[in-house]
Amino acid sequence: MVSEQVDGPHRARGDVLFRGVLGWQWNALPESLFRYSARIPSSRIEDRPSSSRVIDYLVVVPKPEGLSREELVRLMEVVWKIPVLSSGASVLSPSLAAALDAQKDKLRYFFSTSWDVKARAQ
Repeated sequence: MVSEQVDGPHRARGDVLFRGVLGWQWNALPESLFRYSARIPSSRIEDRPSSSRVIDYLVVVPKPEGLSREELVRLMEVVWKIPVLSSGASVLSPSLAAALDAQKDKLRYFFSTSWDVKARAQ
């Protein structure tokens, strides 16, 4: 999810500019710092004049023998409808965490937030 970053005495999230599922690539090189990579095409991010963005990452990884592709798609269709954040904080909403935790024997998930990501000119 990509949001505007509202600068001021306290930085905050503004409007959501992109929320969607991205294709990703796996990097198997042992020296790689990041195993997964994905790009958000700038054409999919709503254009706004703000200079910075907040990017929230939710990565869901099925365990081997955990979920079939079809089961993962069905789960993500449900998860997708749940609010991601808890009251604008950089914390997963309790309902989303509970939905993912209920499948912890079948998947792993990671959530992270990057602030102060410079916006590119469209």
